[in-house]
Amino acid sequence: MNRIDRRAFLAIAAMGTVAAAGCTEGGADDRSETDTDDGSEIESQEQEAVAASANESLENEFVVGERIERDGWQAVVRDVQRGSSPPDAVAAEAADEDAIEETAYLVLEFALKNTTADIVPTDEREDVELRDADGDTYPQFTTATNEAMPAQLAPGEVDRDELIFEVPDDASALTFVFDGLDESDTAPVVVDLEQEAEPRSDLDQKLDVDTHRFGESVEVDGIEVTISNLQQGNNLGGFMQADDGRDVVVIEVELTNQSGRERSSEPAQMALKDGIGRRYRETDAGVGALDRFEVESLGTDEETQGKLAYELEDGVSELYWIFDFAPWGSNERAFWQLR
Repeated sequence: MNRIDRRAFLAIAAMGTVAAAGCTEGGADDRSETDTDDGSEIESQEQEAVAASANESLENEFVVGERIERDGWQAVVRDVQRGSSPPDAVAAEAADEDAIEETAYLVLEFALKNTTADIVPTDEREDVELRDADGDTYPQFTTATNEAMPAQLAPGEVDRDELIFEVPDDASALTFVFDGLDESDTAPVVVDLEQEAEPRSDLDQKLDVDTHRFGESVEVDGIEVTISNLQQGNNLGGFMQADDGRDVVVIEVELTNQSGRERSSEPAQMALKDGIGRRYRETDAGVGALDRFEVESLGTDEETQGKLAYELEDGVSELYWIFDFAPWGSNERAFWQLR
């Protein structure tokens, strides 16, 4: 694989730079003993600096399918697909934009895992981007149906999603660039999207949190959330039907505000995820506008309820619904196990 050759070249180049740094016009005979000692010390410092820079560069360069391991988190770009048509998740929004000729769409299957014993924020990773051979950058295509990742991850939780980017059709040497989850991660991680590891690695989700059952309530800082009703299957009657090989999951949520402050919820606070950390987006199927769970504003001592519908492939054996309290200043992330 070209990547091994490239790393070897960088190491050789680093040694060559150090060797050149030790050369002067005067030669060894023109230096005093003191000059020699000072020169050796400077040369040693230069060697350490160059070696450290080369090592940091190598440590932050990866390829598709290669597991990235850092203190407190792991990540991997599992797959890359490139096409000329916008993926379904952004098709409507892409159609509303001015037509751009010679455009390509890249879809990255990206997984990120929290390996600590605490809930950790992911805000530092929100601004992921692609970079091409000319140094031009392209942000993630985020929409109402293709949102960024959650604000925080629970211990052992994996977040697996498709990241979508729009780039010029002739863009080459594309790399995926993102920051780590820890403040000590000073250099961004760079993934070469034109190289692949063999075999490809993956991340296993092993949740280390309390999970709740249907009907149980979770209260955090005066906000109580309850799943009061649950329906799932291929045909739930009326318009709540799915195509062959697909399931519909409909959750009725109750929210009570006794926090003493007015609250409003955000779509990113709620998610349906399976046992490998894959997120499923909400669908309009079978849920009328009046029944839909939407909280623009909820005053103190008020409560509201509504339904959320999700569509997923048939046969998913492990399923969780998640409510994140991060937008309200808490690091709590509640899990209800539905399957």
